[in-house]
Amino acid sequence: MEFDPLDPNTGARFAEEIAYAEARLAGEATTLALDLYLPAEARGEAPLLVWFHGGGFNAQAFPAVQHRRLGRQLTAAGFALAAPRYRQKAGEADLGPVLRRALPDLSENCAPNLPEGFSGAPALAAMEDALSALAWLEAHRAALGLAPNPVVAGSEAGGFTAFNAAFAAPSLGLASIPLGGVLSYSGGLSWPGCFVPGRLPVFAMQTPRDPRIPPENLRHLARSDPALELIEAPEQQPGSIKLWPGEAKAECYGRIRAFLKRCSARAAEAA
Repeated sequence: MEFDPLDPNTGARFAEEIAYAEARLAGEATTLALDLYLPAEARGEAPLLVWFHGGGFNAQAFPAVQHRRLGRQLTAAGFALAAPRYRQKAGEADLGPVLRRALPDLSENCAPNLPEGFSGAPALAAMEDALSALAWLEAHRAALGLAPNPVVAGSEAGGFTAFNAAFAAPSLGLASIPLGGVLSYSGGLSWPGCFVPGRLPVFAMQTPRDPRIPPENLRHLARSDPALELIEAPEQQPGSIKLWPGEAKAECYGRIRAFLKRCSARAAEAA
């Protein structure tokens, strides 16, 4: 892997479109890739945030500019960022055998009032891809100088993918790596019955006026887990990391960094 300079002042580096897996989409093999942002070398193991983008599981756009902004903010503080691309508009035939068998039961036990695709094959394919990305990152962790127990995160569909990878995947018996926490903006869990209170630190933000994602999804999880930190921000734009449109970068990015520090400390204590 070859890395380019991200910020000459900090020594941060980045690499784009690193292949991490192959999968099926509409009957064709497709290569999945991720972007990776690393802090300066020789700073020890860097805690990792794995960020899954939004798009409703049906958009091809990949917000690389937003990821680069987040990467600059995190690497300057010694954190690393991985931003995987994952399959969009996936169908039942694109799923692995375990999830194809589980799909009918999952469809009957999904969270109510979710947008189309958030609890069906598109969401399950995204979860499969998330697990593949996490496995690739774990396999290359030592070479990349990454700390164990990454935090999974995302906005909207990406927030659901983070939750699903952390809770639904283990419930379904899918192999995954140990995680450090879940960070979600306007996300949720597609199958609330898979949630295990206390398993991981969770921080979530949700606007109660979100026209697509019902706030009751996260409220239900928060009621079952008092440690789950949920902020309902009426002025938050759906999927935004800001509590309100004009919130300063130091505040909104600082919130992410603070959560990563807490998760890193928790993982270190458990080691």
